[in-house]
Amino acid sequence: MSIGYISAILRDDGHSVRVLSPFSVGVSSFPRVLRSKPWGIIDQWTKYWTATTPTPVIKKLRHMVKKRVQPSSQSNQKNTIFAAQNLVDDDTDLVMISAYTMYYESCVQICGIASNKNIPVIIGGPYFNQQNISKKWLKIPGVSAIYGGEPENHLIDIVSALTSGKVPAHIPGLSFPDGISCGQAPPLENLDCLPFPDYSDFPWELYPSRIIPMMTGRGCGWGSCTFCSDVVTSSGRGFQTRSPENVIEEMRYQSNRYKTNLFTFLDLKLNSDLPVWHELAHNSQSAVPNCIWTASLHANSSASNHDGLSARELMDARAGGLVRLTTGLESGSSKILKSMGKGTSTEILSQFIRYSSEAGISVRLTVIVGFPGETGEDVKATTQFINKHYNHVDRVVLNRFAIQPGTPIHNRIVKNPDKYQQISNLKLDLNTASYDHINKVFFDKNHRRAMLGLIYAIHRVNRKPLQNASEIFEGVM
Repeated sequence: MSIGYISAILRDDGHSVRVLSPFSVGVSSFPRVLRSKPWGIIDQWTKYWTATTPTPVIKKLRHMVKKRVQPSSQSNQKNTIFAAQNLVDDDTDLVMISAYTMYYESCVQICGIASNKNIPVIIGGPYFNQQNISKKWLKIPGVSAIYGGEPENHLIDIVSALTSGKVPAHIPGLSFPDGISCGQAPPLENLDCLPFPDYSDFPWELYPSRIIPMMTGRGCGWGSCTFCSDVVTSSGRGFQTRSPENVIEEMRYQSNRYKTNLFTFLDLKLNSDLPVWHELAHNSQSAVPNCIWTASLHANSSASNHDGLSARELMDARAGGLVRLTTGLESGSSKILKSMGKGTSTEILSQFIRYSSEAGISVRLTVIVGFPGETGEDVKATTQFINKHYNHVDRVVLNRFAIQPGTPIHNRIVKNPDKYQQISNLKLDLNTASYDHINKVFFDKNHRRAMLGLIYAIHRVNRKPLQNASEIFEGVM
């Protein structure tokens, strides 16, 4: 999506843009949570055990295997770099890279290609507003600047300066190899002023389905979960939203341009802005007949803050095209939910899941294990919740607790380590933008037994075939 916005803005200003999409040059896709194979429980338990074992040899073997199969593997790097060598030529004035931190090695090589031709390079991405991350990337030979934030407001000025050999040191969000830093860029407020993303450079013929990614807002209307890294990265600080009319107009535009009726809304919480949520429920079909779409939603436990997820409203959303939703269960333990700052309860979640399923919407849950204070009994509570809702849930995504810089839980652990003795040996991994750490609860026998039960419960759910139109979104974020 970021590439789509950048391309549209530059083309509107008269620039010629060429896009390298790694998927178009043989880099594999990485689906998220497909239907589990019969032996999937063995695979899941092996992954969990090797990730949490205290045995150094097993950890090392896991790391070696992971490097071979993850998106930034050497084979994928090779394809990407070969394509970059062919794309970057003497007519290139500037190379712009949008990257996650895992792609550091590929970015080093692309910078080398550009540097050999005296072409400036600017790199941006979700974690480059974190000073420790940007410092490492600024040491890459050939990099001209790092940008952390939402670049749309400043994009033309940045491009004009760098292509003319100037240093745009007045633009917030930019950092330079010589140590100059312009401070954090403020969040972009007027989202309606942006052009609709340009996805014409992507290899649509290679995708199983033409699914248009969209966002109705940036940030999260709740924004209080203590573990969430999204709300502290470049586009997640605070919450800004688009007008309902602008969102519907983009659906119409993208559908006509790319001949599709499939959409996935990437908002952290689509029901952050109720007017937008209700507009999608009531007017999506008039904009794009027979459209179907997916979303992430958050069920709020505050009676004074309506979340738009009543049985009637969910039925309206299904009629409007919503076929799959994702929501964060995270834990079946009320104690852990409160500590996470989720702003919901198992009772509210239970009702929401039931209403959604009865409306004909496929439900996907996310679960986090290992949160500070969690015990084996808390894990069992999560297992019981999943088993209780077996008939109403189609997929469950299992995640281990991760510590990202700048999150509330990270700040609490650093300030009060005695309270969080379960967590120790924090060390920032600049390649993953997270803290390696030891989580003692994973060594507890009761916790391990409870985890085996949870993994089995999740496997049972993920073995189910999808029944309705949500099947076309299998494996999509």
